[in-house]
Amino acid sequence: MLLTYLIIPFSILQCVSSKQIYDPKPCAYNGLSPVSRYTCNSSKSCETYIVYRSQQGFETVREISALFGVNQDQILLDNNITDPTKILETNCEVLIRVECHCLGSFFQSNASYSILKGGTYKIIACDIFEGLVKEQTLAKENSFDAANLKSSTPSCLSPDLVAGVAKYSLISYSFGELTEATKGFSEETELGAYVHKGRIGDRDVVVKKMSSFDAQRIISVYSKINHTNIISLQGVCYGVTDPSSPTSLSTSSYLVFEFARNGSLRDCLRSHSEVLPWDRRIQIAFDVATALHYIHHCTVTSYIHMNISSENILITKDWRAKIANLGVGTSDGSVSTKVDVFGFGLVLLELLCSEEVGDGIHVREKLRVLNEKGSDQNGCFEELREFMDQSLEDYPIEEALCMVVLAMACLEDETTNRPSMHDILKIIARIAR
Repeated sequence: MLLTYLIIPFSILQCVSSKQIYDPKPCAYNGLSPVSRYTCNSSKSCETYIVYRSQQGFETVREISALFGVNQDQILLDNNITDPTKILETNCEVLIRVECHCLGSFFQSNASYSILKGGTYKIIACDIFEGLVKEQTLAKENSFDAANLKSSTPSCLSPDLVAGVAKYSLISYSFGELTEATKGFSEETELGAYVHKGRIGDRDVVVKKMSSFDAQRIISVYSKINHTNIISLQGVCYGVTDPSSPTSLSTSSYLVFEFARNGSLRDCLRSHSEVLPWDRRIQIAFDVATALHYIHHCTVTSYIHMNISSENILITKDWRAKIANLGVGTSDGSVSTKVDVFGFGLVLLELLCSEEVGDGIHVREKLRVLNEKGSDQNGCFEELREFMDQSLEDYPIEEALCMVVLAMACLEDETTNRPSMHDILKIIARIAR
């Protein structure tokens, strides 16, 4: 079930203008109020904070971060707490950084919550989320019957898919709308096999064709995650007869994802028109580490991406990294998270040298020279400079060495010797500051 909690920025940013006064009415107030939500007049997003008070069931940073779908380590840092499992005092105020979006004419930030038996909008709004969302706003944003919170919207979709769509609040598109958006799925809009760029309203999107089974599986995964460094799933077109096989009874589905303006990380590293500066590469590494840490440690069911590479990392127009292609090949925790750690190590090496490193074997042999020359600092740094992207200027050699050592640790043959994403994130966070 998708919950929408409304937030008030502590300061009004230039990109956003809020014109709403504070709503003093209690959470349980059931009447209409002109100030139940906070208005905005910009399509840009911004970061802000909300304050949550610890309570039974949500008395550790780990539990609170899972409730709001935010980065556990960020909460620890912002609140000067070191242990995510530490039991907080009841009503301890916890500062939570969230990203707000101006959708329609209101500020909002999304969180998903699994409904417990006997749950009502009032309980969820007032008890669980402590009045951060009003009961009537929750009812308006979710198509569930208020009495038993079961889906009340009839649909021709399969029950499992309906559940996923309802939880993630996906937009349902017709095949005609997607055909128009992609100019008839023309070669001009083709990004890859069965993948096209589209334009819906004032938004660029990515439209992917797949089997209905794969679509259902991806929606199931996305209904349980929500992170700014993971490409967002926005819409679905389900059960379309494949026009290329008019005699076939098989159907396909189309999923609509957000579009990342600067393409894949591999494309960015190959580009000769603009060299990624050092601080931007560190930020990309931090973004990817944050996303992997989230799916490994911060979701109710941990997920393993299984195919982390520079091709599956997309870069937005403001040069932030987002993981793509999460879903079909994703494991639900039955495989070691160290598979993703290995892939992350390869990505780190590509960020440093701007070249494809394959399985990393050749690069590892080359970088072992650094260990052999560890006692000779000048020799070690010289070998490192030869390995680094020669077009990269003005980077701290000590930070580059730290990243190489981290990458090598990620590529250890013995999985138990590889660091966890929790350890990796702490190391990169120190460099990214």
